[in-house]
Amino acid sequence: MIIDYYRPLARAGGILLPFFRSDSLKRLLFIFVTCICVTMVLSGCAKVLSEETETVQAVIVDCNYTDMWVQYYWIDGMQHTIIHPSKYEVILEYDSKRYRFDNSGMYDKCKTNIGGVVNAIYKTVTYDNGKAKSEITGIE
Repeated sequence: MIIDYYRPLARAGGILLPFFRSDSLKRLLFIFVTCICVTMVLSGCAKVLSEETETVQAVIVDCNYTDMWVQYYWIDGMQHTIIHPSKYEVILEYDSKRYRFDNSGMYDKCKTNIGGVVNAIYKTVTYDNGKAKSEITGIE
């Protein structure tokens, strides 16, 4: 009896989407999952060969502080609240690239020295596929 109850729903789905019958859907799902698995296996993951950390001189381009603020809005006669946290934005420049940080400790060290130089930690990661990723991870 339960099967008879759901049969009209299956027919309605078959009418609305004729190309998604149960066999076609299973076949399509199998092909999709197989393609995803093959893509993941063939692409593989790059392995880290080396990580190097060095201290470099970076220029403090800008420091901005935005205080926390509260936003109120109404939905169906009820008041809702969103509390936006404080932002401590620090922008450092090294080797003609800008790096943006949101860190209160870094902001406190850099806010009085805009345009000055700070010792920054520069990390370079080398992978087995020949690619390397370099970025500033923080300041000393």
